[in-house]
Amino acid sequence: KDKKRVYIAGRVLEGADPASFEIIVGRYYKDKKNVYAGWDKIDNADVKTFEVIDGNYSWDKNRVYFDGIEIPGIDKKSFETIGYSYSKDKNNVYYEKEIIKNADIGSFMLILPEHLYGEYAKDKNRVYHSGKELKGMDPGSFQRINFIINKDKNHVYDSGKIVEGADSETFQEIDGTSFYKDKNKVYYGGYGVE
Repeated sequence: KDKKRVYIAGRVLEGADPASFEIIVGRYYKDKKNVYAGWDKIDNADVKTFEVIDGNYSWDKNRVYFDGIEIPGIDKKSFETIGYSYSKDKNNVYYEKEIIKNADIGSFMLILPEHLYGEYAKDKNRVYHSGKELKGMDPGSFQRINFIINKDKNHVYDSGKIVEGADSETFQEIDGTSFYKDKNKVYYGGYGVE
């Protein structure tokens, strides 16, 4: 910053007050009048009570935000983050700013082996990827094998599509490779190899 302007990564942050400007955390900033997420002013944010609570989630005394955009209709008193862009309140489960329709609040959880990102989740009735229901998958037996291969008691899935002929009970990754095997054959990704 200089006496007249605030710069973020060499670009002017329009309207920011250099004298009161400060970094909150990461890409969140504030001055005496406004709160910012990156180069964008967060509309209606209360400067005095604004705080970042979990990655892209933040709140102030009146509202909850995802990536600097208000999540409409959320119950702030019961709001909690689940992780990896998922959150919930007493009424709904959310992915980013969107309600996940028909999600069961009480049983909703991430499916998160420690070496994989948490875009997968489940409740007692459904499996989800990035907030969208993966139809036909069994939440009780669903397992992540890696970023693209998953299985349940009925099928093996490659990017959400059934791997034809794969035996889900014996299907496994061959350590340190991009190959898999079951009792019938070897696979490269979701494709059987001869």
